[in-house]
Amino acid sequence: MEDAKEKTKELVERFHRNLDAYKSGSYNETQLRREFIDPFFEALGWDVQNKQGYAEQYKEVVHEDSIKVGISLKAPDYSFRIGGQRKFFLETKKPAINIKEDTSPAYQLRRYAWSAKLPLSILTDFEEFAVYDCRITPNPSDKVSTGRIAYYTYEQYIGKFDEIYDRFSKEAVLKGSFDRYIETTKGMRGTAEVDKEFLRAIESWREILAKNLAQRNPRLTVDELNFAVQQTIDRIIFLRICEDRGIESYGRLQALLNGVNTYRRLMELFYQADAKYNSGLFDFKADTLSHTLVIDDKALKDIVEGLYYPKSPYEFSVLGAEILGNVYEQFLGKVIRLTAGHAAKVEEKPEVKKAGGVYYTPSYIVDYIVKNTVGKLLEVKTPKQAEKLRILDPACGSGSFLIGAYQHLLDWHTKWYNKNNPEKYATGKKPAVYRSRAGWQLTTTEKKRILLNNIYGVDIDRQAVEVTKLSLLLKVLEGENEETLGKTLALFRERALPDLKDNIKCGNSLIGPDFYDSISPTLPFIPSRQGRGKAPSPLAPDRFNRGLAGEGTTISPSPSTGEGWGGGEVDIDRRINVFDWNDDEKGFGRIMKEGGFDCVIGNPPWGADFSENEKRYLEQHYLLNSGKYESYIYFIEKGTKLLNDKCLFGFIVPSYWISRSQTEHLRQYLTEDMTPESFIVLPENVFSGVKMDSAIIVARKDGKSDTCDKFVLVGEISSSQLIECFKPMGIDNLLEKIILGTWQKHPRFRFNPRISKEDSKIILKVEKNTFDLGAIVEISQGLTLYRRSTLAALHGKAKAEEIVTKRLFHAECKKDDTYKKELLGRDVSRYSVAWNKKNWVSYGPWLAHAVDERFFKGPRLVVQKLRNPMLKQRLVAGYLNDDETYSAGVLLNIVPIKNETYSLMYILGLVNSSLLNYWYRKIILDVSIRVIDLKQLPIHTINFKNPKEKSMHDKMVSLVDRMLELNGKLRKAKTPHEKELFERQVKITDNQIDRLVYEFYGLTEEEIKVVEGR
Repeated sequence: MEDAKEKTKELVERFHRNLDAYKSGSYNETQLRREFIDPFFEALGWDVQNKQGYAEQYKEVVHEDSIKVGISLKAPDYSFRIGGQRKFFLETKKPAINIKEDTSPAYQLRRYAWSAKLPLSILTDFEEFAVYDCRITPNPSDKVSTGRIAYYTYEQYIGKFDEIYDRFSKEAVLKGSFDRYIETTKGMRGTAEVDKEFLRAIESWREILAKNLAQRNPRLTVDELNFAVQQTIDRIIFLRICEDRGIESYGRLQALLNGVNTYRRLMELFYQADAKYNSGLFDFKADTLSHTLVIDDKALKDIVEGLYYPKSPYEFSVLGAEILGNVYEQFLGKVIRLTAGHAAKVEEKPEVKKAGGVYYTPSYIVDYIVKNTVGKLLEVKTPKQAEKLRILDPACGSGSFLIGAYQHLLDWHTKWYNKNNPEKYATGKKPAVYRSRAGWQLTTTEKKRILLNNIYGVDIDRQAVEVTKLSLLLKVLEGENEETLGKTLALFRERALPDLKDNIKCGNSLIGPDFYDSISPTLPFIPSRQGRGKAPSPLAPDRFNRGLAGEGTTISPSPSTGEGWGGGEVDIDRRINVFDWNDDEKGFGRIMKEGGFDCVIGNPPWGADFSENEKRYLEQHYLLNSGKYESYIYFIEKGTKLLNDKCLFGFIVPSYWISRSQTEHLRQYLTEDMTPESFIVLPENVFSGVKMDSAIIVARKDGKSDTCDKFVLVGEISSSQLIECFKPMGIDNLLEKIILGTWQKHPRFRFNPRISKEDSKIILKVEKNTFDLGAIVEISQGLTLYRRSTLAALHGKAKAEEIVTKRLFHAECKKDDTYKKELLGRDVSRYSVAWNKKNWVSYGPWLAHAVDERFFKGPRLVVQKLRNPMLKQRLVAGYLNDDETYSAGVLLNIVPIKNETYSLMYILGLVNSSLLNYWYRKIILDVSIRVIDLKQLPIHTINFKNPKEKSMHDKMVSLVDRMLELNGKLRKAKTPHEKELFERQVKITDNQIDRLVYEFYGLTEEEIKVVEGR
């Protein structure tokens, strides 16, 4: 950093010496950049001139090409990036401009950065250096100070150098201090991210158009109305983005504000776009509705006016496809209905309301899955070989995974051509690359070829399909302008965009045309409400619902409402929307005949509801799901079956399948019929605004091949590691290589991120010469008192509500003989049970779940049920021996089987020991302690005929008796001295129990250090 400071000092001194000359009007911005800005940021560690020779997509600093926007705006002067991802913009002005007082440069910078969803960006003329929080919606009337969070003059650069370096140097960005600086400035008044603002805008446009179209076109059906509104908005957005990117002449849509017959003139622009672009977006052979519509001038002019300065805060040239995808995911969460009087009403879809919103898959998750599937398939390939790859998202939604895959393909092709004599591929009838000011770039023709050859998707929702197409088409046009597209039209006589109707299709990925053969004539068809939501919370597994198909990043339209466009009853064909993968025209018959797809990626629906007929079909056609109908499991099975041999699969799904007994078939399938390559358990804060547990699974379709030399990368990511670890190379340090054969030999280890190589050896040793706890005891959960549905069946609905509201089974004293002491979770600690003296519960058949009384009588153990899986002491057990204390539902009760020779004290010592807590923490991943899991606890076998073993058993009983006695005395101790005395003795005895348990299970000193985390 000292060297950087010295270079900056030289720049400051030179600038000061010639300040008057630099502030004269003749000293221009280009000179300033070359002489001061470039060397200043080079001193901060940035490769401003790309001396490392990186391909365009990996340059650290991009000097944006000028784009005409209105009269004076242009693209930001610099874009600073890490791993191809923008971090901040830098806008420069010549020193003659007063940055501190002039509002125009600040508004210009904020508009670009806000539209690109960059939290911070910089405005400088070297004399001044202003940092802006660009999360505040820009407004032309804003003061120049709006959003400005830091300001320096050149004379302060040296004195404040450490501060500037720690925020904006390349090192600062790589080490996370730039992101931390962003967090410290978060939450300022007036902040509104671009996707939320843009969503509000297009939702208002939908309402304007829907109401006007319904009023002026009384014969429109609800399907036609939704189609007309969606297509009109999509087409307008597409053309407006093309304007700001320099692909269309600026202001063509704005010209509609003058004169009348606005819709007729808008349709003329659409027809011209059809001739130019040839995309399904402007396909008026298929769309015979649009030209028949009537829309009032005011409705359209209100929309168009909001797209231009001064009303529009958006800079569409930097509005990324991922931002549009996020917006559209939310947009698709609502649908237009028609009232009895043919008035339009926009409503949230029932499944979206049920799920509590729409949740978008973060880009870093998409990038990881794409890199480890598509990226691996591209290794050691040429573009000719790569054109045979077929990449599928069977639930594509707004297309985030397909956009990610397509971007990866574009980057890979660009890099390959740049490394392999690009001049060779710049000639011929259809050149793959051309030379631009930024270097060798892919031609539009090549980008179209890649898209049509490689990218495929299916979704049950027609609107989602159209949004995916729109997003992919806009991705084709990134980096293009009117001149480059004009050459394509003139030289190659081909229109600018591909028609994606054969690549992105609408249908139900899970259910084929043979569905009709499985419909029972005795079962009526009952439409189910199906959402496509984000993941269930572990405590409320049905909370987030999604439909049969749809990209896992959101909740999609309910198929029961006619692909999201209908209202009321619809026929079974539209509701189910069967899809025939093998059909040459409607499906992907040619690909399936060739063996299937090479890559299946995505975020499939979680927690969908199914009708009885759908369940019947799924039971007949799918094997991996058992118990509850889990939609994501069906998608895993379907997705892997669509794969060609030796090809890759990558999904983000809920994580609770990794430990449930009902999903053992799935784990077995993924380790024996597939070859898992990476498995990452994610924290609950992956999806913004909702807590859910999820995991990434990447696997290869290898069949039952030899796994002796194969390994799987496994890891569990914490919340604090989440963002940083998905940066380039960041996650590799958190993943461990596990030999796949270990998983196949030991089913407990499959997809368990907490079992390292060291752990697996210890766990196998622990399980040797043992039996399951369930063989010698019975275990039951405590009392369930207030389950509404059960109480309603027992007492009637009204009475049940009263019981729950007034807590009628509880009291603070013993009212009658039915009342027993209620033991709560907080009343139990290790080797200690102390009733709270406040809670009494009325026991009897009137409870929601009246556990057999024998679990509350005589000698027994009580175990806390709700224990965080990450806690070192997962199992907390105490001892009871009375007939008057009944456990609440937050406790488990353990009673011995009659005539069992093993003492409860022996079991209590094992349950509370460090070793079996280590085993339980590693093996059982559920949040709560469940009966089925506790029964599996490995209990060391004692040969009571062997004096030594019997002596060890009896020694354990004696030590546990002592622990119970000491804890009793500790509870009664009144002076600090007494408490300290008993605490010390408790600790000593606890250590003695742990040492004895280690001896039972034969652990070495090195293994004990692993168990205890030393």
